[in-house]
Parts: sequence; structure tokens; C-alpha cells
Amino acid sequence: MIHFLRLIIILLGLLTMIITALLALIPGDATPPSAWIVFTSNRHNKTGIYRMRFNGTQQKRLTNNMASAVNPEWSPDGRWIAFVGWVDGPADIYRMRTNGDDVQRLTTTPGNDSDPQWSPDGEWVLFVSDHNNDYEIYRIRADGSGQQRLAADPKHDFRNPRWSPDGQWIAFVSNLDGYYGIYRMRADGRARQKLATGPVWHEDPQWSPDGQWLVFTANHRDGVPDIYRMRADGSEKHRLTTSPSLEQRPQWSPDGEWIMFLLLSGQWNIYRLRADGTDMQNLTPTYQAYDDHRHAQWSPDGRWIVYVQDRGLGPYVYRMRSDGTHQQRLTHGPDATPQWSPPIAKRSPTLVRVIGVGVGLVGAALLPLALRSRDRG
Repeated sequence: MIHFLRLIIILLGLLTMIITALLALIPGDATPPSAWIVFTSNRHNKTGIYRMRFNGTQQKRLTNNMASAVNPEWSPDGRWIAFVGWVDGPADIYRMRTNGDDVQRLTTTPGNDSDPQWSPDGEWVLFVSDHNNDYEIYRIRADGSGQQRLAADPKHDFRNPRWSPDGQWIAFVSNLDGYYGIYRMRADGRARQKLATGPVWHEDPQWSPDGQWLVFTANHRDGVPDIYRMRADGSEKHRLTTSPSLEQRPQWSPDGEWIMFLLLSGQWNIYRLRADGTDMQNLTPTYQAYDDHRHAQWSPDGRWIVYVQDRGLGPYVYRMRSDGTHQQRLTHGPDATPQWSPPIAKRSPTLVRVIGVGVGLVGAALLPLALRSRDRG
């Protein structure tokens, strides 16, 4: 009996070590969840899509067999990249694995397709097409099947589609009433609603992380666009900025506390302000001519911002802390449109600990039995 229980304890210990070693072999990264950045580059006079680590290392071209490729967008699960590509005609929507393998054409419309946007569940890809001589919004399943036209009118444009975080709504821009305003519709194109319009130009609708708000630009004052926000139903419109300079591309931080945007005052710079419009900060102050900052995007954890800086020698990808500090150049260009990879669930050290603790508890429960048996012996 003693030898049998000792054998069980020894086997449980060995099992713990084996399981821990096997878990360590499961593919994964020790780097943060936002470990990759995908971007567009015109290196070697051929525009294509590249990937690199978040610190600028391991740069690799992903698109090699097409004339041009731009506008990369990660799928929510981080397994695919949708993009716009040209092979033998107009621009179509493609997808590929994150290492550049398994390239698949999703659309084959006679016109140019652009602006791919994954649904939050990864099942659909929104895009804009001009094949009827106007801009129309479509969705297609991630495998290229089930294409549906969601918004179209031969006399009007529909563009800038953006999914709500829950995937139930799509915000977009249209000139349905003669002015470019912001609308929303259900994911299948039904229940179209006007949210913000009038004798002004509205652009860049972006959902807050909780789906309760939309931030956008509108030139309500002297033709100069400012940053606004409103409820998802169009109520409670509030102007956040009053700068005399042109502003565009507002974007919520992942925690919903900040709004980042671009401001033109001699050069393009990256700003942020609180969601209520207070505490506006210039993150990239510069006084040099031709020193522009564009294509800014938050990292999924909100701690970093990746962006493109152009000092007249060519646009390069940089990153900085969300407060503008620790600016670091990552590429040698010419590059554009960097995108962080989404946070991916990887193996957790907690799992290893739970398994080890569980096996250890079993061993601890059996140990007294082995000792009592020894004493009786």
C-alpha cells in the first residue's frame, strides 16, 4: 500500500511537469497582446502590405503577387487581414492570413471596392463600391459568399460605414437630403435613421467603445470642421472643439476616456482631449515646416499610439505613449496606414498554475494516507 501511494504521488508530480512543459510549447507570444503592426508601404516602387513587431523588428512584406495592395484591416480574432488589392482590373476586397498566406479574393464587382470593415464577430466584411457610378455600401461574408447591397441610390452616395461595437448598427455618411450627414442602419440595411445633417458637411463617424456615443466632424462654423459627439440615436449633440484650424479623423480611446484627432495648424499634428471636450493636448508639437503627423491609431490597451510622421524625406511609422512621450521611429518608409493587431487570447500562466495546484492538492490529500500506512507498517 505504501509503495502504491508513493508511486501515485510520484506520477502526479511527473504529470504536473509534463503538462507544464506541453503548455509551454503551445504557440504564443510573450510580448503584449498588441504585438504586431500591419501597414502599407511603397518600398521598391511597389505598394504593398507589410507586417512588423510592435517595436519595429521582423518587418516582412505580406503581399507579393499583386500590382498593388492597401488599406489593411485585422479581423477581430487576429487570424485574417482584409485589404484592397489590384491584380488584373479594378480594386477588389481580399483577405489573407496574417503571415501573407492563403490570399483570397472576396469581391468581383465591375467597379472599385474599398474601405473594408470587419464586423465585431468576424462573420461579415463591410465595404464601399463605386461600380454603379456612385458610392454604395455592401456587406459580404468573410469567406466571400452572401454579398448584399445595404445602401444604394443612383442620385446619392453612401460611404464611411462603421460597425457599432455590438454589430447591430452601421453608422455611415450620405448626402440623401442634399448635404453630407451621418446616418445609421441595422446590420442588414433596414431601419435607416438620420442622425446629424443640415447645411453643413459631416464626416468620420466613430463609435464609442460602449456603443452609446458617436464622435464625428462637422463644419458648422465658418466652414472649418470641428469635433462633435452625440448619442447613438442622434440626441445630445455637443461640440467638443472650437479651434480655428481644420480637424479630422476623431477616434475614441479603448477605455472611452479620450478622443484623439488630427489638427492642421501649419502642419498636421495629433491631439487628444477628454470625452467631454476638456483638457485638449497636442501630442506631437512641432515648429518645422513639412513635419506632418497622420494615420494615428490607439493600441488595443490604450497605452500606445502608432502613427505616420513625414518630415519631407518620406513618411515613416512611429509609435509613442498615449501622452505623447517616448516617440520612436519604427520604419524607414515610405509607409502609411499602420494598424495594431487586436488583443488575442493566448495561453494563460494562470492555467498552468491552476493545473499545478490541482495536481498538488490531490497529492497532498494522498500523502497523509501514505504516512499513516507507513506508521501502521
